[in-house]
Amino acid sequence: MDDLHPGAVRRTRVTVTNPYPFPIRVQHIEAHVAETSKWRCKPTSANLTVGSYLGKLPLTTPAHGRRDAGEFEARMPNTVANACQRATFRLAFTATATKADR
Repeated sequence: MDDLHPGAVRRTRVTVTNPYPFPIRVQHIEAHVAETSKWRCKPTSANLTVGSYLGKLPLTTPAHGRRDAGEFEARMPNTVANACQRATFRLAFTATATKADR
């Protein structure tokens, strides 16, 4: 994400990749801040928050395929620590999926 600063709101796109030889149906997707590039900049909600999933579920992804899956909104609150200047934030995504009916 570019140009993060206190009060900034940015969106990040999500792509679902299916490694299986059958289609999957994604039921739930979530994200959180996993780590930052600066050890003094902690991956806490005081420094960056990730909102709810913005997209349509369920989402069917073909066997061995990829599909655009929506977005998440990230907000840098005014409480962000000075140690986070020029830091990179890594987000972790988790999803729940089942084998899709044919």
